[in-house]
Amino acid sequence: DLPKVYISIGTVIVDSRKAFFERMVEALGNKPVTVIAATDPKILDVWPDNFIVQGYVPQSELLKHVDVVIGHGGLNTVCDTYMNGIPMLVIPMAFDQSHTAQLIENYGCGIRLKYRRMRVHGIEYAVNELIYNKKYKKAAEEIQQSFIEAGGNKSAAKMLEKLIENKE
Repeated sequence: DLPKVYISIGTVIVDSRKAFFERMVEALGNKPVTVIAATDPKILDVWPDNFIVQGYVPQSELLKHVDVVIGHGGLNTVCDTYMNGIPMLVIPMAFDQSHTAQLIENYGCGIRLKYRRMRVHGIEYAVNELIYNKKYKKAAEEIQQSFIEAGGNKSAAKMLEKLIENKE
């Protein structure tokens, strides 16, 4: 059973999508991993056999079955990733993603690559490190546990309600 890698760069970053996935194909195409890519399959003419490419992926369900996530550091994917205790290769592209990537790197639950300096060798190395060096999985599971202990969405909603009540 090959390791599974999920790639998502969200819905906001459109201009860089083709170049991003071309680099991922160069790095991970026909390697001993199964890659699930959440993107429009038409952005590339040919995808390697080890890539499963879908415009829509049920991310919350899929993450229960993958070993590594590659993303741009958008909070939705980051939170879903760590809620499932999965290490992440984070490649920030814009907005607050660089800050999020720094937090991931600082905690040791993922590896950060700079988008403009992203090289095939760096991607290959990072993915292998995240799959086979168990320190990343352990750190990701610690984040998962902290999310569970914090109470998740229901707890956050209650805190917000309380905050609003206190302001009125």
